[in-house]
Amino acid sequence: MWVHFSRLWQLCLLHKKYVVLYISPSWLTSSRKYQWSHFCDAFEGEVILTGAVDPLHTSTASFYYYSTVGQQSKRAFHYNYTLTANNTGAPNWHTLSLNGMSLFPETQPDIVYISYNMTGDSNNYFEAGCMHNISHPSTLKPALFGHGRYNATPYLSFAITELAGGGVTQLRAVDKEWRFPDDTPSVVVRFEGPDGKLGGIAIQSAVTQRNHCNTLKLCLPSRNLTLANLVPLGVILEAQETFSQYCTRPRIYSM
Repeated sequence: MWVHFSRLWQLCLLHKKYVVLYISPSWLTSSRKYQWSHFCDAFEGEVILTGAVDPLHTSTASFYYYSTVGQQSKRAFHYNYTLTANNTGAPNWHTLSLNGMSLFPETQPDIVYISYNMTGDSNNYFEAGCMHNISHPSTLKPALFGHGRYNATPYLSFAITELAGGGVTQLRAVDKEWRFPDDTPSVVVRFEGPDGKLGGIAIQSAVTQRNHCNTLKLCLPSRNLTLANLVPLGVILEAQETFSQYCTRPRIYSM
């Protein structure tokens, strides 16, 4: 929407004509609702990030995938992950954990946790674990699945090593700015080739829910969840949690 208005303003300046634009609040409301419902329509699924605003609660990432019923495409909840800070002995560590069993076993992810050592803007470490037998996770301990490092600046970027397949998967955000002090995180993370060129989308942010600044939607290109999708998600969820605590804080304005 801003692009269209910006372009119109440029044309007005070019022809030395000035206009007054009136935008109906009801139109903005319906447009926001439409974006929230349909922004990820071209993707296989979406994730709803809910940043915790209370220390007693946890931030969650709820996964939804589309299915076709008749001639209609419907969104169904499958599973969620929770992000928790580790005990006081390791204040920099956060863990993204699979929370319970999936309602749809065919999409149950193998990755049950990712632990992040969030120490600063660069050279942050993470490791991921999975269950060898996902049907009976309570009887087994997670095995190390992969590990790597990521940087928050100058670009949000990741180097991911999966132990089973070997090799390193490189990811990088399209734009340098992605985390803001007074706004929700906004980022498109793509696969990065050996030549530095960016390829397909691993995950991207969409829009916040109207009147719920702590709720952000992300779009997923595939329902087969991999570390390339999940590792960036944990970092984005931590940023969304920080913003949620900011945007829900009571404000005092001077008159």
